[in-house]
Amino acid sequence: MILVADSGSTKTDWVLISGADSISFQTIGLSPYFVEHSDISSILLSAFPNTIHPNSILQIFFYGTGCGTEASQNIIQTALSHIFTKALIHVTTDLVGAAIALLRKSEGIIAILGTGMNIGYWNGTHIEYTQPSLGYILGDEGSGAYLGKQVLNAYFYEEMPEELMKKFWQKYKLTREMCVENVYKQPFPNKYLATFSEFLYENRHHSYSKTVVKSAFYTFIEKHLIKIAEKSQNFRIFVIGSIGYYFADFLQEACIEKNITVIRIEKSPILELKHYHSQT
Repeated sequence: MILVADSGSTKTDWVLISGADSISFQTIGLSPYFVEHSDISSILLSAFPNTIHPNSILQIFFYGTGCGTEASQNIIQTALSHIFTKALIHVTTDLVGAAIALLRKSEGIIAILGTGMNIGYWNGTHIEYTQPSLGYILGDEGSGAYLGKQVLNAYFYEEMPEELMKKFWQKYKLTREMCVENVYKQPFPNKYLATFSEFLYENRHHSYSKTVVKSAFYTFIEKHLIKIAEKSQNFRIFVIGSIGYYFADFLQEACIEKNITVIRIEKSPILELKHYHSQT
């Protein structure tokens, strides 16, 4: 039996594969930057199907955010090995998972636009070019956390149109003190920030929302996408993630203006990863 995971900042999609049969379940995101390996084990065990014995898992493929270094991969590896003692465990980045899901052995630029952001050039076997990931505080341009920061900034500085200011207050009843508490003192501030991208989606037909989202995508294109495209001489992009998916029309418009062709956008790679690992 094979266990496959796609782990982002907000959630982890898991699928157990046994021949033609599969079982899917979810946990919170298991980034090694935010969750200790002991917590990873307990979180997974609480959601793991009780009809399946852990020793029946012989291979694990874990594609996760924050898994770009050997040290972070070891955190995941250690946590999983405590539960699945007979499994051969493979840990790599969610960007590789996204590339396998959408490109298989083809070449192209792969990007994740969800709670966070990641991008690289997939040459058919591995990520050849990438941009440094600075996380939600210093980077993640075009992500949900990035959009959430723009919304909060505009609201508290009163730079949002008056009708949206009223809508925002009616929806969240958010004070500056509450916001600061959640961002600076509570766990998972990136996830908290990303929740405010929903406000932009709910008001997507307002010119303000379109301006904010397209501006974020322009920044993403200029700081990341164009650089990867020029290095690889490939101007086709494949996108995974909720922000890319829900704001696909805005992303398409921004890319067209910069002569980038968006080939495919998917909300999650887990179904494609299930098909891939069912066949290999």
